Amino acid sequence: MNNTGIQKEFIPLECEKKRFHMPKKITDKSTVSFVKPVKGCSLTGFTRMRKIKKYDSKGFTFIELLVIITIIGVLLTLIIPMGSQARAKARQTKAKAEIAALETAMSAYYADMGQYPTDGGESDGNETDNTDIITQLSGRTGGTGAWDAGITGLADWNGPYMEFDSDNIVGGQFIDPWKTAYVIEIDLDGDTTTTPPSNNALSFDIISYGKDGAAGGGDDLTNY
Repeated sequence: MNNTGIQKEFIPLECEKKRFHMPKKITDKSTVSFVKPVKGCSLTGFTRMRKIKKYDSKGFTFIELLVIITIIGVLLTLIIPMGSQARAKARQTKAKAEIAALETAMSAYYADMGQYPTDGGESDGNETDNTDIITQLSGRTGGTGAWDAGITGLADWNGPYMEFDSDNIVGGQFIDPWKTAYVIEIDLDGDTTTTPPSNNALSFDIISYGKDGAAGGGDDLTNY
Protein backbone atom coordinates (compact mmCIF):
# COMPACT_ATOMS: atom_id res chain seq x y z
CA MET A 1 0.00 0.00 0.00
CA ASN A 2 1.32 3.49 -0.88
CA ASN A 3 1.64 5.54 2.30
CA THR A 4 2.55 8.81 0.55
CA GLY A 5 -0.04 11.56 0.96
CA ILE A 6 -0.46 14.96 -0.75
CA GLN A 7 -0.94 18.23 1.11
CA LYS A 8 -2.11 21.34 -0.78
CA GLU A 9 -1.81 24.96 0.30
CA PHE A 10 -4.39 27.73 -0.36
CA ILE A 11 -4.46 29.26 -3.88
CA PRO A 12 -5.40 32.98 -4.09
CA LEU A 13 -8.44 33.62 -6.29
CA GLU A 14 -6.64 36.00 -8.64
CA CYS A 15 -4.14 33.33 -9.50
CA GLU A 16 -6.81 30.71 -10.03
CA LYS A 17 -8.26 32.92 -12.77
CA LYS A 18 -5.01 32.65 -14.68
CA ARG A 19 -5.98 29.07 -15.40
CA PHE A 20 -2.45 27.89 -15.18
CA HIS A 21 -1.80 24.26 -15.89
CA MET A 22 -1.84 21.90 -12.92
CA PRO A 23 -0.37 18.46 -13.25
CA LYS A 24 -2.81 15.63 -12.47
CA LYS A 25 -0.21 13.53 -10.80
CA ILE A 26 2.94 14.34 -8.91
CA THR A 27 5.79 12.20 -10.16
CA ASP A 28 8.64 14.12 -8.62
CA LYS A 29 10.56 11.93 -6.13
CA SER A 30 11.81 14.88 -4.10
CA THR A 31 10.31 15.89 -0.78
CA VAL A 32 8.95 19.24 -2.12
CA SER A 33 8.11 20.31 -5.67
CA PHE A 34 6.70 23.55 -7.01
CA VAL A 35 4.42 24.30 -9.97
CA LYS A 36 5.87 26.91 -12.36
CA PRO A 37 4.38 30.39 -11.63
CA VAL A 38 2.03 32.02 -14.10
CA LYS A 39 2.91 35.54 -15.17
CA GLY A 40 1.43 38.12 -12.86
CA CYS A 41 1.24 35.90 -9.81
CA SER A 42 3.83 35.56 -7.14
CA LEU A 43 5.41 32.29 -6.20
CA THR A 44 3.49 32.19 -2.91
CA GLY A 45 0.25 32.47 -4.83
CA PHE A 46 0.57 29.04 -6.34
CA THR A 47 -0.23 25.66 -5.03
CA ARG A 48 2.72 24.06 -3.41
CA MET A 49 2.72 20.33 -3.52
CA ARG A 50 4.41 18.54 -0.70
CA LYS A 51 4.66 14.82 -0.44
CA ILE A 52 4.29 13.66 3.13
CA LYS A 53 5.73 10.31 3.88
CA LYS A 54 3.86 8.20 6.38
CA TYR A 55 6.04 5.67 8.02
CA ASP A 56 4.81 2.15 8.56
CA SER A 57 4.54 0.94 12.14
CA LYS A 58 7.37 -1.42 12.95
CA GLY A 59 5.57 -2.94 16.03
CA PHE A 60 7.09 -3.29 19.50
CA THR A 61 10.81 -3.71 19.90
CA PHE A 62 12.20 -6.49 22.07
CA ILE A 63 13.09 -4.00 24.82
CA GLU A 64 9.59 -2.55 24.76
CA LEU A 65 8.10 -6.02 25.12
CA LEU A 66 10.36 -6.72 28.09
CA VAL A 67 9.23 -3.50 29.75
CA ILE A 68 5.55 -4.38 29.20
CA ILE A 69 6.02 -7.91 30.55
CA THR A 70 7.80 -6.53 33.62
CA ILE A 71 4.98 -4.07 34.31
CA ILE A 72 2.37 -6.83 33.98
CA GLY A 73 4.37 -9.01 36.36
CA VAL A 74 4.53 -6.25 38.97
CA LEU A 75 0.77 -5.65 38.69
CA LEU A 76 0.05 -9.35 39.12
CA THR A 77 2.16 -9.53 42.29
CA LEU A 78 -0.03 -6.77 43.71
CA ILE A 79 -3.43 -8.01 42.47
CA ILE A 80 -3.18 -11.74 43.27
CA PRO A 81 -2.59 -11.33 47.05
CA MET A 82 -5.42 -8.79 47.20
CA GLY A 83 -7.77 -11.26 45.52
CA SER A 84 -6.73 -14.03 47.90
CA GLN A 85 -7.33 -11.81 50.92
CA ALA A 86 -10.75 -10.81 49.59
CA ARG A 87 -11.77 -14.46 49.15
CA ALA A 88 -10.59 -15.33 52.67
CA LYS A 89 -12.53 -12.40 54.09
CA ALA A 90 -15.65 -13.45 52.16
CA ARG A 91 -15.45 -16.99 53.59
CA GLN A 92 -15.10 -15.66 57.13
CA THR A 93 -18.09 -13.36 56.64
CA LYS A 94 -20.19 -16.22 55.28
CA ALA A 95 -19.23 -18.52 58.17
CA LYS A 96 -20.15 -15.87 60.75
CA ALA A 97 -23.54 -15.37 59.07
CA GLU A 98 -24.22 -19.11 59.00
CA ILE A 99 -23.27 -19.50 62.67
CA ALA A 100 -25.60 -16.62 63.59
CA ALA A 101 -28.46 -18.16 61.57
CA LEU A 102 -27.86 -21.57 63.14
CA GLU A 103 -27.79 -20.01 66.62
CA THR A 104 -31.14 -18.28 66.00
CA ALA A 105 -32.68 -21.51 64.68
CA MET A 106 -31.47 -23.51 67.69
CA SER A 107 -32.94 -20.97 70.10
CA ALA A 108 -36.28 -20.92 68.26
CA TYR A 109 -36.42 -24.72 68.31
CA TYR A 110 -35.76 -24.70 72.06
CA ALA A 111 -38.54 -22.16 72.62
CA ASP A 112 -41.04 -24.51 70.95
CA MET A 113 -39.76 -27.93 71.95
CA GLY A 114 -38.26 -27.24 75.40
CA GLN A 115 -34.95 -28.82 74.39
CA TYR A 116 -32.27 -28.38 71.77
CA PRO A 117 -32.20 -30.59 68.68
CA THR A 118 -29.94 -33.57 69.22
CA ASP A 119 -30.07 -37.27 68.50
CA GLY A 120 -28.91 -38.05 72.03
CA GLY A 121 -26.57 -40.63 70.60
CA GLU A 122 -23.45 -38.95 71.93
CA SER A 123 -23.36 -39.00 75.70
CA ASP A 124 -21.31 -35.83 75.98
CA GLY A 125 -23.52 -33.83 73.62
CA ASN A 126 -20.60 -33.03 71.32
CA GLU A 127 -22.32 -33.32 67.94
CA THR A 128 -19.42 -33.56 65.50
CA ASP A 129 -21.93 -35.08 63.05
CA ASN A 130 -24.68 -32.49 62.76
CA THR A 131 -26.96 -34.46 60.40
CA ASP A 132 -29.70 -35.08 62.99
CA ILE A 133 -29.61 -31.48 64.18
CA ILE A 134 -30.16 -29.95 60.76
CA THR A 135 -32.84 -32.55 60.04
CA GLN A 136 -34.76 -31.46 63.15
CA LEU A 137 -34.30 -27.79 62.38
CA SER A 138 -35.39 -28.04 58.75
CA GLY A 139 -37.85 -30.93 58.97
CA ARG A 140 -36.10 -32.50 55.98
CA THR A 141 -33.82 -35.51 56.00
CA GLY A 142 -30.25 -34.26 55.93
CA GLY A 143 -31.47 -30.67 55.66
CA THR A 144 -32.48 -30.82 51.98
CA GLY A 145 -34.10 -34.24 51.50
CA ALA A 146 -37.69 -35.37 51.82
CA TRP A 147 -39.89 -34.12 54.65
CA ASP A 148 -39.48 -36.23 57.78
CA ALA A 149 -42.94 -36.89 59.17
CA GLY A 150 -41.41 -38.10 62.42
CA ILE A 151 -40.25 -34.54 63.04
CA THR A 152 -42.81 -32.35 61.28
CA GLY A 153 -45.58 -34.37 62.90
CA LEU A 154 -44.51 -33.51 66.45
CA ALA A 155 -47.12 -31.43 68.25
CA ASP A 156 -44.85 -28.58 69.24
CA TRP A 157 -42.71 -28.49 66.11
CA ASN A 158 -43.40 -25.22 64.24
CA GLY A 159 -40.56 -25.25 61.74
CA PRO A 160 -38.77 -25.17 59.53
CA TYR A 161 -36.53 -23.15 61.79
CA MET A 162 -33.79 -23.00 59.19
CA GLU A 163 -33.56 -23.90 55.52
CA PHE A 164 -30.34 -25.20 54.03
CA ASP A 165 -28.79 -24.77 50.61
CA SER A 166 -27.77 -28.03 48.96
CA ASP A 167 -24.35 -26.49 48.23
CA ASN A 168 -23.74 -26.35 51.99
CA ILE A 169 -24.73 -29.96 52.66
CA VAL A 170 -22.15 -32.71 52.16
CA GLY A 171 -22.83 -36.24 53.33
CA GLY A 172 -25.93 -35.00 55.12
CA GLN A 173 -23.93 -32.53 57.19
CA PHE A 174 -24.00 -28.73 57.29
CA ILE A 175 -20.51 -27.61 56.26
CA ASP A 176 -18.67 -24.31 56.59
CA PRO A 177 -17.07 -22.41 53.66
CA TRP A 178 -13.92 -24.53 54.08
CA LYS A 179 -15.90 -27.77 53.56
CA THR A 180 -15.70 -28.91 57.19
CA ALA A 181 -18.82 -29.77 59.19
CA TYR A 182 -19.86 -27.29 61.87
CA VAL A 183 -19.36 -28.73 65.35
CA ILE A 184 -22.26 -28.19 67.77
CA GLU A 185 -21.76 -28.80 71.50
CA ILE A 186 -25.07 -29.03 73.35
CA ASP A 187 -25.98 -28.93 77.03
CA LEU A 188 -27.81 -32.17 77.78
CA ASP A 189 -27.97 -32.20 81.57
CA GLY A 190 -28.57 -28.57 82.59
CA ASP A 191 -25.44 -28.69 84.75
CA THR A 192 -23.08 -25.75 84.42
CA THR A 193 -20.23 -27.74 85.94
CA THR A 194 -20.12 -30.29 83.15
CA THR A 195 -19.02 -30.01 79.55
CA PRO A 196 -19.84 -29.75 76.76
CA PRO A 197 -20.62 -27.08 75.93
CA SER A 198 -17.29 -25.59 76.86
CA ASN A 199 -18.39 -21.94 76.82
CA ASN A 200 -22.17 -21.48 76.75
CA ALA A 201 -22.69 -23.83 79.67
CA LEU A 202 -26.49 -24.04 79.61
CA SER A 203 -27.09 -23.86 75.87
CA PHE A 204 -24.78 -24.72 73.00
CA ASP A 205 -21.54 -23.85 71.26
CA ILE A 206 -21.26 -23.66 67.47
CA ILE A 207 -17.78 -23.96 66.03
CA SER A 208 -16.18 -23.66 62.62
CA TYR A 209 -12.58 -24.80 62.57
CA GLY A 210 -11.75 -22.29 59.85
CA LYS A 211 -9.26 -22.63 57.06
CA ASP A 212 -7.05 -25.29 58.71
CA GLY A 213 -10.04 -27.52 59.55
CA ALA A 214 -8.70 -28.23 63.03
CA ALA A 215 -9.45 -26.95 66.53
CA GLY A 216 -7.29 -24.05 67.64
CA GLY A 217 -4.80 -22.32 65.42
CA GLY A 218 -6.37 -18.91 65.84
CA ASP A 219 -8.77 -19.17 62.90
CA ASP A 220 -11.76 -20.82 64.59
CA LEU A 221 -15.11 -19.02 64.32
CA THR A 222 -17.74 -19.53 67.04
CA ASN A 223 -20.92 -18.18 68.59
CA TYR A 224 -19.12 -17.24 71.80
